[in-house]
Amino acid sequence: MTTHEYGRARLRRHAGATLAVLACSAMALSAQSPQQPAGSLSLLDVVRTTLSAQPSITLAQERLAASRGDLQAAQGQFDINVSTAFTDVGTRTPNTEVEQQFQRLPSVSNSNIATMNTGFTKLLKSGQMINPTASLTRTAVTGVDLPSNRAAVSVFFVQPLMRGRDAQAVTAGLRASEAAVASSEADVRFLRSTGAFQSAIAYWNYVAAVRRLDVYRQSEARARLIADQTRILISAGTRPAADLKQVQASLASRISSRIGGEQSVFAARQDLGVAIGLPFEQMALLPPPADDFPDAPASVPDLDGLARLALERRSDLVSARAREVSANAILLSATDAVKPKIDLQASVGYAGLDEGAAIWTYLSPFAVRPTGPNFTVGFAWNVSRENNSALGRLARSRSQLTQSRIETADLSRNIQSGVAVSYDAVRRSVAKLDAAREAAAVYRGAVDDQRDLAQLGVSTILDLINTEDRLTNSLLDELGAEQAYALALTQLRYQTGLLLNDMDDVDITTLTTLPGVPRH
Repeated sequence: MTTHEYGRARLRRHAGATLAVLACSAMALSAQSPQQPAGSLSLLDVVRTTLSAQPSITLAQERLAASRGDLQAAQGQFDINVSTAFTDVGTRTPNTEVEQQFQRLPSVSNSNIATMNTGFTKLLKSGQMINPTASLTRTAVTGVDLPSNRAAVSVFFVQPLMRGRDAQAVTAGLRASEAAVASSEADVRFLRSTGAFQSAIAYWNYVAAVRRLDVYRQSEARARLIADQTRILISAGTRPAADLKQVQASLASRISSRIGGEQSVFAARQDLGVAIGLPFEQMALLPPPADDFPDAPASVPDLDGLARLALERRSDLVSARAREVSANAILLSATDAVKPKIDLQASVGYAGLDEGAAIWTYLSPFAVRPTGPNFTVGFAWNVSRENNSALGRLARSRSQLTQSRIETADLSRNIQSGVAVSYDAVRRSVAKLDAAREAAAVYRGAVDDQRDLAQLGVSTILDLINTEDRLTNSLLDELGAEQAYALALTQLRYQTGLLLNDMDDVDITTLTTLPGVPRH
């Protein structure tokens, strides 16, 4: 199997599992809620399936995992690094005749040197480095009755005097990684919010397309009824035969509108499948929507409060601020790296000696015949005259911080504008919905009146057709107003960062009601 074939097979399995989850969710919720018809699709089904199936959300979660790995790696800078080494060197050296005769050496001299060193290195977050070490050496040589056991203990210490002295600069990499994790977490939440927003918008458009098709079908049914009644009236001689052409033309127009409505339903279903994350072959299997548009509220929250809430809750703005913190930490590190490297190095310790071949004499030199203190003091410096690498990183870090600040400010400005636009859309859609419902109610009665007048011969068939047209248009206006409010509500929730609840999930409240502004 090729790589492409394997990828397609995985996609088909993923798509089938996604659709199965969607169907199971729909059946489970329909079993709990008597209002949802069996085999239909609720808004909550759609959004929750999107949150678990969208590849963009999965990719963001993987980027978060990578950021956490970078943070763990950055923490390793301050780990305690323990090192231990043991060596045992044995040599056999032949001696010359002269050495054997005058120095009384054997024909072969044997020596054995066993050494063990242990210690650890620790970089402190304040910039200092400490390196305690301990060593043991046992030496056994031919001609010496007792082997010697030597011990040495020392603590090596480095104090930066310029570069690396500032604790903020030393921990800059760690703080930058922590901010990167916070940014990635906010990115995941924002992508979940975006996925919920896109699927909710697609769902409301799907609902509108299905309901619009119902309006067209009802309009077609009314046109057929008018045509049937007109034929009866013509046969009875109460209406002229010319009226039949008008009603037939009206019926043909209604049929055309109904066909267009069917096409819109198909397109809306496809868009919903794309928003959920389904492949093409699964989109046509989506069931019809179960939920209707949300009810309009009696009042709308305050705009200023919503704008302030958005600046606190929008996850993309939280992510941008975290990136700014990360860029600032990197700049501190780059600024410190420009300084010369000048360190004070010092060590202090002692040495001990014991003789003997017993096992305990391996450790006894730490306490037997100690001498000291032994110490060293020195300076180490490293200076680059041009220092191009450090200066280049400093210039880049400054630019990145400036870019982050500009992006954060621009995003904040756009968020406030988006909240204002969504708020205005909600407020106007509520007012429009009230007017559209009133108009639809009036035209429903007007059609019944015109039908009675036409049967009595008081009005013409054209009057009835025109009134029926106005009813259809008013019903479409009412539907459009309901759709506009649902879209504006979803948009406002998204713009304020309140489409997800505090559990980073969705519920029917966040999807169908306006956000509230807490009182301070």
